[in-house]
Amino acid sequence: MPKVSNLPEYIAEILGQYYGLVVEIPHYLSEMAMIAKSQGWVNIEREVLRNRAEEYGSRTDGIPHRSLFSRGLRQEMHLEVESFQRQTVTHNFLCSLMYSLVHKSPEFALGVIYALEDTATPELLVVGQLISYIHEGVSVDNLSSNDLAAKDRQIPASELSLASFLRMHIVDFEIGHREGLKTAIAKDLGNTLSGEFLKGYQSVIQSMEDWWWYLAAVCE
Repeated sequence: MPKVSNLPEYIAEILGQYYGLVVEIPHYLSEMAMIAKSQGWVNIEREVLRNRAEEYGSRTDGIPHRSLFSRGLRQEMHLEVESFQRQTVTHNFLCSLMYSLVHKSPEFALGVIYALEDTATPELLVVGQLISYIHEGVSVDNLSSNDLAAKDRQIPASELSLASFLRMHIVDFEIGHREGLKTAIAKDLGNTLSGEFLKGYQSVIQSMEDWWWYLAAVCE
């Protein structure tokens, strides 16, 4: 398995900050599941709990996704992302997401969660491209390959490479989360989304863009 030495500090920092979001996603899903239950959104609650179960390893031999990601970075890039301290901008961004889930309207919160699912694949492609600059085992061209993803599914989770982990999320997991939530929303709320949903969605897009611009500035 290819390994990386002399990892540039700016790449390490970006990956360390991004890992913070990976860690928090199951907590956001837990909060959304409680909101959905309180609103009687049966299909949304079921889908969010299914999503959370996957995050905790229901389809990866019981190994949480955060652990697979951190292990791949540790083994192949000698990077201990668990040890990174969250920068203030990352802390504020992650806290703002939970604040919206707890203190805003249920529809606003749903928009927040949908935005996180809708942006997950583009984010992972950015992360994959960043890693590919210094890791010969990760190729952007192969990260969206359905054929390779099918082969990845035959590999025990404990043996997945970093490239396989990223590819499975880009091709399978994240698309399934987004489409599953979209279907659940249509069943529970119909096809006409409220202004509050759109506000929640847009709030995440804006705050996430600001966060990524900050991370990009780390590269300068």
